[in-house]
Amino acid sequence: MKNLIAWWCSLFGLKDKVLINLVTAIVAAGTLIWAISTALSFIVGVLFTWSIWR
Repeated sequence: MKNLIAWWCSLFGLKDKVLINLVTAIVAAGTLIWAISTALSFIVGVLFTWSIWR
């Protein structure tokens, strides 16, 4: 993943390692937040459906 981000950054003229690491950290944090929110919405949906059909 880091190589892909480094490639994208080089397309936009970013060659600094610190900036590439910062972009990588932001993308990783965004992916983690997306995964957690998806799991939570699935759990809430299942619990809501279970409470209706109980």
